[in-house]
Amino acid sequence: MKKKFFTLKCYRVIIIHIKEKRNDYIMKDIYSTKTFSCPDTGSEVVGVYVSELNELKFRVANETEETEEIDWDTVMWCEKNSTKKASVVEANEYLKKYDPELELV
Repeated sequence: MKKKFFTLKCYRVIIIHIKEKRNDYIMKDIYSTKTFSCPDTGSEVVGVYVSELNELKFRVANETEETEEIDWDTVMWCEKNSTKKASVVEANEYLKKYDPELELV
């Protein structure tokens, strides 16, 4: 059985699911980066920052077809480098180590 990894679309579905479970909790600000190359594998990844959770997550940028093999090295890099940051400014500083021109918009 082949597994699919999360993309930006799936990430938003997870946020909506969390919102439905907690009626009083509303997600407002989601920032994302342009795609950039993963330093370890060279695959395209994107950074996503959710301000209410103070989390900067990395996700594989391209969607896979069910027939494509999953690049587990890139998925593991994304999970390993995802982090908690207190603000968008701190998250942008963290992103600079991967690409000097990379920032959340």
